[in-house]
Amino acid sequence: MNTESFSSEDFLNRSVKDMRPDEQPREKLMKYGAASLSDSELLAILLRTGTKKMNVIETSRALLDHFNGLHTLIRKEWNELRVIPGIAKVKAITLEAAFELARRIQVAGLGEEIQITSPEEGAAFFGPKIRHLNKEVFIVAFMNNRKILTGFQQIIK
Repeated sequence: MNTESFSSEDFLNRSVKDMRPDEQPREKLMKYGAASLSDSELLAILLRTGTKKMNVIETSRALLDHFNGLHTLIRKEWNELRVIPGIAKVKAITLEAAFELARRIQVAGLGEEIQITSPEEGAAFFGPKIRHLNKEVFIVAFMNNRKILTGFQQIIK
């Protein structure tokens, strides 16, 4: 039995380095894989550091809570993310870039030559590109006679 006194202060404002290894996001990812991490732990890895008042996991939770979850968070522009203490310009830009990469990866799985022969195929291609937007956009798709997408241009925001 531990006879030392207990203080809740020891657990408040604790840095990630002070946590047990199985609570630290990077170590948890290496041991159990990325799928085992929560959204806040994955964000914490991208953010890398917290502040004196909030560790990086608490900062990530604050981001998710403030923007009501990941689906709303990924729709925000970098300058909107800066409302959270500890999220300055570089971290906000890093997050927006990561969210854009995720959208591009979702589209990249469709292959190099994209044939669009139905509204469903058009939605499958353009959906991930515009799903995160808060306003309507108008996109023109350029296609050849074989209905192969040769390009597209957003003309109205």
